[in-house]
Amino acid sequence: MRGSPWASIGTRLARRTAGHATAPEPDIGATLPPPVLSWVRSVLPHPDLVATPPQTQMASARGRVVHELADHRGQAWYLKIEPRVRAWEREVHAYRQWATAMPGLTPAMPFAQRELQTMLLTAVPGEASSGRDLDHHRRAGSWLRHFHGAEPPRTHRAPFTGGRRLDRMRQRHPHAVQDAEFEFARGAVALLERRPELEPLLVPGHGDFRPHNWLVDGAGLLRVIDFGDSGLHPPTRDFAALAYGWWQRLPGAKDAFLAGYGRELTQEEEQAVFARSCHRALWDIFEGHRLGVRPSIRRGRRRLRALVDSAHEG
Repeated sequence: MRGSPWASIGTRLARRTAGHATAPEPDIGATLPPPVLSWVRSVLPHPDLVATPPQTQMASARGRVVHELADHRGQAWYLKIEPRVRAWEREVHAYRQWATAMPGLTPAMPFAQRELQTMLLTAVPGEASSGRDLDHHRRAGSWLRHFHGAEPPRTHRAPFTGGRRLDRMRQRHPHAVQDAEFEFARGAVALLERRPELEPLLVPGHGDFRPHNWLVDGAGLLRVIDFGDSGLHPPTRDFAALAYGWWQRLPGAKDAFLAGYGRELTQEEEQAVFARSCHRALWDIFEGHRLGVRPSIRRGRRRLRALVDSAHEG
């Protein structure tokens, strides 16, 4: 199973404590911007920089950075620097308002600094899920059911506006998607604009609920990280994050997730999930072009073809 950078710090600290030979520690003063370093030292006595895990191309393109730290007691921390103001606000809100309802199942975030758009998170045990274990999908369904219930649902009154954003992106990148595929996906997205009753409620949503954000420990306990896309969303947004890839390619993943979640999707939710999957495919393609992230473009095109094929088969 591929290790998660959010969990690797525990192994490194254990090796250092046990006296294993390790590479020289990176210089925290040469790595962190002076204002960030000053803030970290004000809340963590004598911090050490353990490592800076590699970021995805999309995260790097957006300027997000995560550093692994250790305090003077050897406790593991993650320093996250998020240059997108709204993403920083969303994540801080999720940790302060919703994650507290699920103690031990997410990192804790005891420190955050608005002006620097930074936060310090506790490390949690576990390795990133490969996504291939059906039991992980079942446990993820149970986790998401509790997260969606972290506060009472609210009535969803605002119309879906994601389609208009796609239209603007299409104007900037007119050749990124073939006309027929764009019209197919845009037509599916238009369903959400015409029929708001498909998504009548808003609940606390993760926003990027996929296996790379699930950490599973040796006892099988599943925890979830990275709330930068969280917010009050229709639950179908989180369902669509899985339907977009894993429910297509891993037999049994959807059934396992729904067993953990505790119910089947309604017909209206199925329609909304398909529409949101089409939205995500176009978004990946256009956003990949905007930021020059080719894996995002390839993923969006691959998923869009699969969605077109599934509609024809249906």
